[in-house]
Amino acid sequence: MDIDEVVDIYVISHKPYKMVESKIFTPIYTKREIVPNDYNILCSDVGDNIASENPLYAEFSTYYWVWKNRKIPKYVGFFQFRRYISFKDNVTGTNDSNEVIDKYGWNKDELKNILKDCDVVVPTSLNFRMFGLGNMRSQYNMWHKSSYLNTALEIIKEKYPSYEIDCYTALLSTEIYYINLFIMRGDLFDSYMTWIMDIFDELKRRLNIDYSVKDFAYLGERLFNIFLVHKQRTDNIKIKIKQPVYLKENTSGITDFWIGDETHIPEASE
Repeated sequence: MDIDEVVDIYVISHKPYKMVESKIFTPIYTKREIVPNDYNILCSDVGDNIASENPLYAEFSTYYWVWKNRKIPKYVGFFQFRRYISFKDNVTGTNDSNEVIDKYGWNKDELKNILKDCDVVVPTSLNFRMFGLGNMRSQYNMWHKSSYLNTALEIIKEKYPSYEIDCYTALLSTEIYYINLFIMRGDLFDSYMTWIMDIFDELKRRLNIDYSVKDFAYLGERLFNIFLVHKQRTDNIKIKIKQPVYLKENTSGITDFWIGDETHIPEASE
């Protein structure tokens, strides 16, 4: 079976941006008005969508659109307009935009290779100890609304009690899979979206939500880790870890400017 029939990897953008032109990636924009003259481009503000709440959900509004409007194949993945996952290991930087696709292995053969014996692909974890920030929970409470996480944990305890132990395991960890990049088995993605959107919906019923900031995207990073810990414990899922890559536009195309070597802590939708 051709890899095109096995996996879809969407590259999300909320603004016009030079995309990586590989056949394995599908560009998707958050608004039709961004690309008004190209109706072949996917946009997540049509059909069953939550695009009007994008300032709150960020990339989760696109996950939702794909979940509700697209046929999910064996694997589905999401990158962002300047954030990707390398399919090759131990790569170093380049200033040649023509080398980006080959350098990171963004082709069908490398994609087949990384999906062998794998349920989820994620970028290298971030270690909070490098920054003196303690564990995942203390770092979240330092930067974000603690009421959102506390209430989410209450919801999980009430509605998903089998996850309770995994909440403690994940939140006491000093490492996090972050920036909301992944490739995931399609049935896992369906389980993930069913679970996390239920939590988000319940949060909106219980809290006075500020819809103008990306709180659910930041919270979603932590919930994603809880979900993975739970699935590792209960279903023994196999996670493959690869280097994250940041790209930037230039006059000749695109090139990288950061490869898995943190100088700050980029979070969801930064």
